Amino acid sequence: MLPLILLLTSTDSQPGDPALDRESTETLIVPCNGDGAEADSSVMAIDTSVCRAGQTILISECAPRWIIEHATLLCEPSSDGRGVVVRLNDGSVELRAVESGDLVHTLRGGDESLEPDAARVMSAACSRDHSLVALATVDAHIHVLREDGTPLYTDISHASPASPNPTESVQVSLCFAGPWLISGGSDRLLRSRDSVTGAAASLSQTTSIPTVIVRSPDHRRVAIGYQNGLIEIRLLPTLELLAASTPTLSSVKQLSFGRGRGIFSCSLDGALRVYDVDALQELRLLLHPDFPVERAWPLNDHELLLLSRDRRILIW
Repeated sequence: MLPLILLLTSTDSQPGDPALDRESTETLIVPCNGDGAEADSSVMAIDTSVCRAGQTILISECAPRWIIEHATLLCEPSSDGRGVVVRLNDGSVELRAVESGDLVHTLRGGDESLEPDAARVMSAACSRDHSLVALATVDAHIHVLREDGTPLYTDISHASPASPNPTESVQVSLCFAGPWLISGGSDRLLRSRDSVTGAAASLSQTTSIPTVIVRSPDHRRVAIGYQNGLIEIRLLPTLELLAASTPTLSSVKQLSFGRGRGIFSCSLDGALRVYDVDALQELRLLLHPDFPVERAWPLNDHELLLLSRDRRILIW
């Protein structure tokens, strides 16, 4: 059975930028398991069919819950399936209810042409019950708000004084795990903090820039992917290193915990790698030039839903 599909129509084109022009009817999706299991933060353009063992299953069998035009998903739905953060083309950032698509609150507003470049939101995360939202702006500031938009605190610990240019894009990855907010930035530092108060819990130096952080199903560990292809499992909130893989030299784009003892990694080179979650030993590699994998989600103990870069879906 396919996971719940949130269907959005969007375009990434900007006025006067023909290199980014796309049809406004392009379809973007993000899977969200109906049981509230983990879902990924990214959106992916896909075709209108699903391939399973030579059969074609129309994606229309998964009725869209809601549609928003000209939107980008900034974070995965909260693990209870209630909240998701979207950014519209006008630069506003909203918290929406997953089930209905209703606007819960506008977290940041304003026309992006008038908004200072440093204030543009680049990434976001929702807490498990979507009562807290973290927004990372291009200047590497992290703004933590309640779901009604009330600000709690701003953390500037990832901002680098060596990069005063506010238009320079700074990588900041975010993840709520239990009572902790985990972040990793271009400064090659990992931080854990109390998600409500912002009090620092732990700090850890890394050898590469974190690109993705995901929580384990028990919210006691996080998996971290890096620009150099390294994957780590760390304990919360100390960020103690439990296991590390061998770097693949291809940036990690997405991580997913499986339903068993595996973890799945999608890299910039289009490879899908399956690791043992305890030792991070590579168990299997799927690298096929005809199916470069962009995203992967476990459907059950035996099947994965794969999205390719060339707009195909495969159940593997």
